[in-house]
Amino acid sequence: MKLKSILYVEDDAELRWIVTLLLKSDDCRIVSCGTGKEAIRAIETQHFDGLIVDVGLPDMSGIEVARAALSQAPQRAVLMCTGYEVDAAIAQMGPNVRAIMKPFDNDALIEWLNAIPAAPAESDVTK
Repeated sequence: MKLKSILYVEDDAELRWIVTLLLKSDDCRIVSCGTGKEAIRAIETQHFDGLIVDVGLPDMSGIEVARAALSQAPQRAVLMCTGYEVDAAIAQMGPNVRAIMKPFDNDALIEWLNAIPAAPAESDVTK
């Protein structure tokens, strides 16, 4: 995995726990949260190379969370997880935004992570 830090946003606690365990490694910091508001607070206070976000969160759309993340760092890798067909809103969010249909298998998630270019150093992002 090339990303050094990922914010994972999923309201289903069991799925959030499983995917967090799958992503956990010595080379990558994983922060997980269950609501859009928690995610926005995390984005405002911490640096993340990548974002994995459920589109259907209880308090706001995952698309809103992704837009907030991309407004700070347009080069950030974003994976939108959805149980619905991908619509134009996701397709128009930028070249580093992808979607994956739920339920997804672990291999599809790892494949997406491995396809991401190496994350820039945090100092390069803030310049």
